Amino acid sequence: MPERPVTGSMMDSPHASPEENATTLGPHTDSRKTFYEIFRNHLKVHELVLSALAGLTFSLVQIGALGWLGLNPLGDHSWMVGAMIGMCSLLVFKATARLREFTSSLDVLVNDTIKMKYSQRLGTLLANFPLVMSGIIFGAMNTILGYCFGLWYDNLWFVAVILCEYFCVGFVCGLAVRGIYGVLYLTIKVGHEEDLDFDYLHPDKCGGSFVIGKVLFYFAIYTLIMGCFIAIYIYVSPWRYGSNTTVRTLIIAWMAFPFVCSIAVFLLPVLRVHALLSAYRSKTLSGLREEAKKLYSTLDRVDLAQSQENNQIANIVALLDRLEAREQLVLRMNTWPYDFQYSTAYLIALVSPLIALLWEKGLWSWITE
Repeated sequence: MPERPVTGSMMDSPHASPEENATTLGPHTDSRKTFYEIFRNHLKVHELVLSALAGLTFSLVQIGALGWLGLNPLGDHSWMVGAMIGMCSLLVFKATARLREFTSSLDVLVNDTIKMKYSQRLGTLLANFPLVMSGIIFGAMNTILGYCFGLWYDNLWFVAVILCEYFCVGFVCGLAVRGIYGVLYLTIKVGHEEDLDFDYLHPDKCGGSFVIGKVLFYFAIYTLIMGCFIAIYIYVSPWRYGSNTTVRTLIIAWMAFPFVCSIAVFLLPVLRVHALLSAYRSKTLSGLREEAKKLYSTLDRVDLAQSQENNQIANIVALLDRLEAREQLVLRMNTWPYDFQYSTAYLIALVSPLIALLWEKGLWSWITE
Protein backbone atom coordinates (compact mmCIF):
# COMPACT_ATOMS: atom_id res chain seq x y z
CA MET A 1 0.00 0.00 0.00
CA PRO A 2 1.22 3.53 -0.66
CA GLU A 3 2.41 5.36 2.42
CA ARG A 4 0.20 8.10 3.77
CA PRO A 5 1.80 11.53 3.33
CA VAL A 6 3.20 13.04 6.49
CA THR A 7 1.16 16.01 7.68
CA GLY A 8 1.63 18.43 10.54
CA SER A 9 0.04 16.15 13.13
CA MET A 10 1.95 13.09 11.95
CA MET A 11 5.17 14.88 12.74
CA ASP A 12 4.24 15.06 16.41
CA SER A 13 6.34 12.82 18.57
CA PRO A 14 4.45 9.65 19.50
CA HIS A 15 6.12 9.78 22.88
CA ALA A 16 5.10 13.37 23.59
CA SER A 17 2.21 14.18 25.90
CA PRO A 18 -1.05 15.58 24.48
CA GLU A 19 -0.16 18.94 26.03
CA GLU A 20 3.19 19.00 24.20
CA ASN A 21 1.67 17.89 20.92
CA ALA A 22 -1.09 20.48 21.28
CA THR A 23 1.49 23.24 21.18
CA THR A 24 3.32 21.88 18.13
CA LEU A 25 0.49 21.06 15.77
CA GLY A 26 0.39 21.69 12.08
CA PRO A 27 -1.18 24.63 10.25
CA HIS A 28 -4.63 23.05 10.19
CA THR A 29 -5.00 23.27 13.96
CA ASP A 30 -6.93 26.17 15.40
CA SER A 31 -4.42 28.11 17.47
CA ARG A 32 -6.90 29.98 19.66
CA LYS A 33 -6.39 29.27 23.34
CA THR A 34 -8.97 29.15 26.09
CA PHE A 35 -8.81 31.73 28.86
CA TYR A 36 -7.43 29.18 31.32
CA GLU A 37 -4.71 28.12 28.87
CA ILE A 38 -3.78 31.76 28.33
CA PHE A 39 -3.67 32.28 32.12
CA ARG A 40 -1.43 29.24 32.55
CA ASN A 41 0.90 30.35 29.77
CA HIS A 42 1.04 33.88 31.18
CA LEU A 43 2.10 32.56 34.58
CA LYS A 44 4.50 30.09 32.91
CA VAL A 45 3.40 27.41 35.35
CA HIS A 46 2.57 23.79 34.57
CA GLU A 47 -1.15 23.01 34.89
CA LEU A 48 -0.43 20.42 37.57
CA VAL A 49 1.23 23.04 39.77
CA LEU A 50 -1.46 25.63 39.00
CA SER A 51 -4.29 23.21 39.79
CA ALA A 52 -2.59 22.01 42.98
CA LEU A 53 -2.13 25.60 44.16
CA ALA A 54 -5.78 26.39 43.46
CA GLY A 55 -6.99 23.33 45.32
CA LEU A 56 -4.62 23.93 48.24
CA THR A 57 -5.66 27.57 48.52
CA PHE A 58 -9.36 26.78 48.73
CA SER A 59 -8.76 23.92 51.18
CA LEU A 60 -6.67 26.15 53.44
CA VAL A 61 -9.39 28.81 53.37
CA GLN A 62 -11.89 26.20 54.53
CA ILE A 63 -9.61 24.81 57.23
CA GLY A 64 -8.72 28.30 58.45
CA ALA A 65 -12.35 29.38 58.60
CA LEU A 66 -13.33 26.28 60.57
CA GLY A 67 -10.46 26.84 62.98
CA TRP A 68 -11.49 30.49 63.41
CA LEU A 69 -15.01 29.33 64.29
CA GLY A 70 -13.59 26.93 66.87
CA LEU A 71 -14.58 23.83 64.88
CA ASN A 72 -12.42 20.80 64.22
CA PRO A 73 -11.11 21.14 60.64
CA LEU A 74 -10.44 17.40 60.40
CA GLY A 75 -13.95 16.56 61.56
CA ASP A 76 -15.49 18.40 58.64
CA HIS A 77 -15.29 17.41 54.98
CA SER A 78 -15.53 20.89 53.51
CA TRP A 79 -11.81 20.78 52.66
CA MET A 80 -12.82 18.32 49.93
CA VAL A 81 -14.36 21.21 47.99
CA GLY A 82 -10.86 22.67 47.54
CA ALA A 83 -9.56 19.26 46.49
CA MET A 84 -12.36 18.99 43.92
CA ILE A 85 -11.51 22.41 42.52
CA GLY A 86 -7.86 21.42 42.13
CA MET A 87 -8.54 17.99 40.62
CA CYS A 88 -11.27 19.21 38.27
CA SER A 89 -9.06 22.10 37.10
CA LEU A 90 -6.28 19.67 36.21
CA LEU A 91 -8.69 17.39 34.36
CA VAL A 92 -10.09 20.32 32.37
CA PHE A 93 -6.55 21.13 31.18
CA LYS A 94 -5.97 17.48 30.30
CA ALA A 95 -9.30 17.17 28.48
CA THR A 96 -8.66 20.31 26.43
CA ALA A 97 -5.29 18.93 25.34
CA ARG A 98 -6.95 15.63 24.41
CA LEU A 99 -9.47 17.45 22.21
CA ARG A 100 -6.68 19.29 20.39
CA GLU A 101 -4.78 16.04 19.95
CA PHE A 102 -7.92 14.41 18.53
CA THR A 103 -8.49 17.00 15.80
CA SER A 104 -4.78 17.02 14.93
CA SER A 105 -4.79 13.22 14.42
CA LEU A 106 -7.87 12.97 12.21
CA ASP A 107 -5.77 12.59 9.07
CA VAL A 108 -5.78 8.83 9.65
CA LEU A 109 -9.48 8.85 8.73
CA VAL A 110 -10.20 11.98 6.67
CA ASN A 111 -8.46 14.26 4.21
CA ASP A 112 -6.80 17.54 5.14
CA THR A 113 -9.80 19.67 4.14
CA ILE A 114 -12.14 17.84 6.51
CA LYS A 115 -9.46 17.81 9.19
CA MET A 116 -9.19 21.59 8.93
CA LYS A 117 -12.97 21.87 9.26
CA TYR A 118 -12.93 20.03 12.57
CA SER A 119 -10.00 22.06 13.86
CA GLN A 120 -12.02 25.19 13.16
CA ARG A 121 -15.09 23.69 14.85
CA LEU A 122 -12.97 22.92 17.89
CA GLY A 123 -11.98 26.57 18.06
CA THR A 124 -15.67 27.51 18.07
CA LEU A 125 -16.54 24.93 20.72
CA LEU A 126 -13.71 26.16 22.97
CA ALA A 127 -14.48 29.85 22.49
CA ASN A 128 -14.30 31.73 25.76
CA PHE A 129 -17.87 33.07 25.82
CA PRO A 130 -19.68 29.68 25.74
CA LEU A 131 -17.08 28.26 28.11
CA VAL A 132 -17.64 31.03 30.65
CA MET A 133 -21.42 30.85 30.26
CA SER A 134 -21.35 27.09 30.85
CA GLY A 135 -19.21 27.65 33.92
CA ILE A 136 -21.55 30.33 35.28
CA ILE A 137 -24.66 28.22 34.69
CA PHE A 138 -23.27 25.14 36.43
CA GLY A 139 -21.69 27.26 39.14
CA ALA A 140 -25.07 28.81 39.90
CA MET A 141 -26.78 25.41 39.79
CA ASN A 142 -24.25 23.89 42.17
CA THR A 143 -24.60 26.83 44.57
CA ILE A 144 -28.40 26.70 44.56
CA LEU A 145 -28.50 22.93 44.99
CA GLY A 146 -25.94 23.05 47.80
CA TYR A 147 -28.08 25.58 49.62
CA CYS A 148 -31.27 23.59 48.97
CA PHE A 149 -29.69 20.39 50.30
CA GLY A 150 -29.36 22.16 53.64
CA LEU A 151 -26.03 23.50 54.85
CA TRP A 152 -25.14 22.38 58.34
CA TYR A 153 -23.39 25.62 59.36
CA ASP A 154 -24.96 28.37 61.48
CA ASN A 155 -22.30 31.04 60.94
CA LEU A 156 -23.44 33.24 58.03
CA TRP A 157 -19.89 34.19 57.10
CA PHE A 158 -18.88 30.57 56.69
CA VAL A 159 -22.09 29.84 54.79
CA ALA A 160 -21.09 32.59 52.35
CA VAL A 161 -17.59 31.11 52.05
CA ILE A 162 -18.80 27.58 51.34
CA LEU A 163 -21.38 28.81 48.82
CA CYS A 164 -18.66 30.75 46.99
CA GLU A 165 -16.60 27.60 46.83
CA TYR A 166 -19.61 25.64 45.59
CA PHE A 167 -19.87 28.18 42.79
CA CYS A 168 -16.16 27.79 41.97
CA VAL A 169 -16.26 24.00 41.80
CA GLY A 170 -19.47 24.21 39.77
CA PHE A 171 -17.83 26.72 37.44
CA VAL A 172 -14.90 24.38 36.79
CA CYS A 173 -17.26 21.45 36.26
CA GLY A 174 -19.22 23.64 33.85
CA LEU A 175 -16.07 24.00 31.76
CA ALA A 176 -15.83 20.21 31.78
CA VAL A 177 -19.46 19.86 30.68
CA ARG A 178 -18.73 22.15 27.74
CA GLY A 179 -15.81 19.88 26.88
CA ILE A 180 -18.07 16.82 27.09
CA TYR A 181 -20.49 18.47 24.70
CA GLY A 182 -17.55 19.27 22.43
CA VAL A 183 -16.17 15.74 22.31
CA LEU A 184 -19.64 14.27 21.73
CA TYR A 185 -20.33 16.76 18.95
CA LEU A 186 -17.00 16.23 17.18
CA THR A 187 -16.87 12.43 17.40
CA ILE A 188 -20.49 11.98 16.35
CA LYS A 189 -19.95 14.33 13.40
CA VAL A 190 -16.79 12.47 12.37
CA GLY A 191 -18.71 9.20 12.55
CA HIS A 192 -21.20 10.58 10.02
CA GLU A 193 -18.58 11.67 7.51
CA GLU A 194 -18.76 9.90 4.18
CA ASP A 195 -15.92 7.66 3.03
CA LEU A 196 -13.97 7.39 6.26
CA ASP A 197 -10.59 5.94 5.34
CA PHE A 198 -10.61 2.74 7.39
CA ASP A 199 -7.61 0.46 6.94
CA TYR A 200 -7.45 -3.05 8.41
CA LEU A 201 -3.64 -2.85 8.20
CA HIS A 202 -3.51 0.11 10.59
CA PRO A 203 -1.37 -0.71 13.65
CA ASP A 204 -4.12 0.30 16.09
CA LYS A 205 -6.02 -2.87 14.99
CA CYS A 206 -9.20 -0.78 14.90
CA GLY A 207 -9.01 0.19 11.24
CA GLY A 208 -7.55 3.57 12.17
CA SER A 209 -10.57 4.49 14.31
CA PHE A 210 -8.72 4.38 17.64
CA VAL A 211 -8.22 8.13 17.27
CA ILE A 212 -11.95 8.36 18.13
CA GLY A 213 -11.94 5.72 20.84
CA LYS A 214 -8.91 7.16 22.57
CA VAL A 215 -10.35 10.64 23.14
CA LEU A 216 -13.68 9.15 24.27
CA PHE A 217 -11.93 6.79 26.70
CA TYR A 218 -9.97 9.57 28.37
CA PHE A 219 -12.98 11.90 28.56
CA ALA A 220 -15.06 9.11 30.10
CA ILE A 221 -12.32 8.37 32.67
CA TYR A 222 -11.85 12.06 33.51
CA THR A 223 -15.60 12.41 34.03
CA LEU A 224 -15.62 9.34 36.29
CA ILE A 225 -12.88 10.83 38.45
CA MET A 226 -14.85 14.07 38.84
CA GLY A 227 -17.98 12.05 39.56
CA CYS A 228 -16.27 10.07 42.33
CA PHE A 229 -15.10 13.25 44.09
CA ILE A 230 -18.55 14.80 43.84
CA ALA A 231 -20.38 11.65 44.97
CA ILE A 232 -18.10 11.09 47.97
CA TYR A 233 -18.42 14.69 49.15
CA ILE A 234 -22.21 14.69 48.81
CA TYR A 235 -22.49 11.34 50.55
CA VAL A 236 -20.36 12.17 53.60
CA SER A 237 -21.87 15.63 54.13
CA PRO A 238 -24.58 15.87 56.83
CA TRP A 239 -27.19 17.75 54.80
CA ARG A 240 -29.94 19.17 57.02
CA TYR A 241 -32.71 18.38 54.54
CA GLY A 242 -31.30 15.04 53.41
CA SER A 243 -34.25 13.11 54.81
CA ASN A 244 -36.71 15.03 52.64
CA THR A 245 -37.84 12.90 49.68
CA THR A 246 -37.55 15.69 47.12
CA VAL A 247 -34.12 16.76 48.37
CA ARG A 248 -32.91 13.17 48.44
CA THR A 249 -34.03 12.73 44.83
CA LEU A 250 -32.08 15.86 43.86
CA ILE A 251 -29.02 14.60 45.77
CA ILE A 252 -29.09 11.23 44.03
CA ALA A 253 -29.61 12.88 40.63
CA TRP A 254 -26.69 15.27 41.20
CA MET A 255 -24.47 12.38 42.31
CA ALA A 256 -25.46 10.29 39.30
CA PHE A 257 -25.11 13.07 36.70
CA PRO A 258 -21.31 12.71 36.10
CA PHE A 259 -21.62 8.92 35.83
CA VAL A 260 -24.40 9.23 33.25
CA CYS A 261 -22.26 11.71 31.30
CA SER A 262 -19.30 9.33 31.42
CA ILE A 263 -21.31 6.39 30.09
CA ALA A 264 -22.80 8.58 27.36
CA VAL A 265 -19.33 9.72 26.28
CA PHE A 266 -17.97 6.18 26.19
CA LEU A 267 -20.88 4.61 24.29
CA LEU A 268 -23.01 7.00 22.24
CA PRO A 269 -20.50 8.21 19.60
CA VAL A 270 -19.02 4.75 18.96
CA LEU A 271 -22.29 3.06 17.98
CA ARG A 272 -22.18 4.67 14.53
CA VAL A 273 -18.45 3.96 14.19
CA HIS A 274 -19.05 0.33 15.17
CA ALA A 275 -21.68 -0.01 12.44
CA LEU A 276 -19.30 1.52 9.87
CA LEU A 277 -16.40 -0.70 10.92
CA SER A 278 -18.61 -3.79 10.79
CA ALA A 279 -19.79 -2.86 7.29
CA TYR A 280 -16.20 -2.15 6.21
CA ARG A 281 -15.01 -5.52 7.51
CA SER A 282 -17.89 -7.37 5.85
CA LYS A 283 -17.29 -5.60 2.53
CA THR A 284 -13.54 -6.26 2.67
CA LEU A 285 -14.06 -9.93 3.53
CA SER A 286 -16.56 -10.28 0.67
CA GLY A 287 -14.02 -8.78 -1.74
CA LEU A 288 -11.24 -11.10 -0.58
CA ARG A 289 -13.46 -14.17 -0.76
CA GLU A 290 -14.64 -13.18 -4.22
CA GLU A 291 -11.01 -12.99 -5.33
CA ALA A 292 -10.35 -16.38 -3.77
CA LYS A 293 -13.39 -17.82 -5.53
CA LYS A 294 -12.08 -16.64 -8.90
CA LEU A 295 -8.67 -18.14 -8.19
CA TYR A 296 -10.19 -21.48 -7.21
CA SER A 297 -12.25 -21.39 -10.40
CA THR A 298 -9.06 -20.80 -12.42
CA LEU A 299 -7.32 -23.58 -10.52
CA ASP A 300 -10.13 -26.00 -11.39
CA ARG A 301 -9.60 -25.32 -15.09
CA VAL A 302 -5.88 -26.05 -14.99
CA ASP A 303 -4.90 -29.32 -16.63
CA LEU A 304 -2.68 -31.05 -14.06
CA ALA A 305 -1.30 -33.30 -16.76
CA GLN A 306 0.38 -30.37 -18.47
CA SER A 307 3.74 -29.92 -16.78
CA GLN A 308 4.17 -26.45 -18.23
CA GLU A 309 1.25 -25.31 -16.11
CA ASN A 310 2.97 -26.23 -12.84
CA ASN A 311 4.23 -22.66 -12.44
CA GLN A 312 0.72 -21.32 -12.89
CA ILE A 313 -0.56 -23.66 -10.18
CA ALA A 314 2.19 -22.54 -7.80
CA ASN A 315 1.37 -18.88 -8.46
CA ILE A 316 -2.34 -19.43 -7.80
CA VAL A 317 -1.61 -21.30 -4.57
CA ALA A 318 0.68 -18.46 -3.45
CA LEU A 319 -2.04 -15.92 -4.18
CA LEU A 320 -4.57 -17.98 -2.23
CA ASP A 321 -2.20 -18.14 0.74
CA ARG A 322 -1.80 -14.38 0.57
CA LEU A 323 -5.54 -13.84 0.44
CA GLU A 324 -5.99 -16.12 3.44
CA ALA A 325 -3.40 -14.14 5.41
CA ARG A 326 -5.17 -10.89 4.52
CA GLU A 327 -8.50 -12.40 5.53
CA GLN A 328 -7.08 -13.26 8.96
CA LEU A 329 -5.90 -9.66 9.37
CA VAL A 330 -9.38 -8.38 8.54
CA LEU A 331 -11.00 -10.83 10.98
CA ARG A 332 -8.65 -9.69 13.76
CA MET A 333 -9.58 -6.03 13.22
CA ASN A 334 -11.74 -4.66 16.02
CA THR A 335 -15.13 -3.34 14.97
CA TRP A 336 -15.09 -0.95 17.93
CA PRO A 337 -12.76 2.07 18.07
CA TYR A 338 -10.99 0.67 21.14
CA ASP A 339 -9.77 -2.78 22.05
CA PHE A 340 -10.60 -5.17 24.87
CA GLN A 341 -7.98 -3.63 27.14
CA TYR A 342 -9.57 -0.18 27.04
CA SER A 343 -13.10 -1.54 27.39
CA THR A 344 -12.11 -3.62 30.41
CA ALA A 345 -10.25 -0.72 32.02
CA TYR A 346 -13.28 1.54 31.66
CA LEU A 347 -15.68 -1.10 32.98
CA ILE A 348 -13.52 -1.62 36.06
CA ALA A 349 -13.21 2.14 36.59
CA LEU A 350 -16.99 2.54 36.29
CA VAL A 351 -18.09 -0.38 38.44
CA SER A 352 -15.53 -0.13 41.26
CA PRO A 353 -16.65 3.20 42.79
CA LEU A 354 -20.31 2.29 42.38
CA ILE A 355 -19.83 -0.99 44.24
CA ALA A 356 -17.79 0.78 46.91
CA LEU A 357 -20.46 3.45 47.38
CA LEU A 358 -23.26 0.91 47.56
CA TRP A 359 -21.32 -1.17 50.06
CA GLU A 360 -19.96 1.58 52.30
CA LYS A 361 -22.32 2.22 55.23
CA GLY A 362 -25.25 0.69 53.38
CA LEU A 363 -25.74 3.39 50.77
CA TRP A 364 -28.48 1.35 49.15
CA SER A 365 -30.40 1.40 52.42
CA TRP A 366 -29.81 5.17 52.65
CA ILE A 367 -31.29 5.59 49.16
CA THR A 368 -34.35 3.42 49.71
CA GLU A 369 -35.22 4.14 53.32
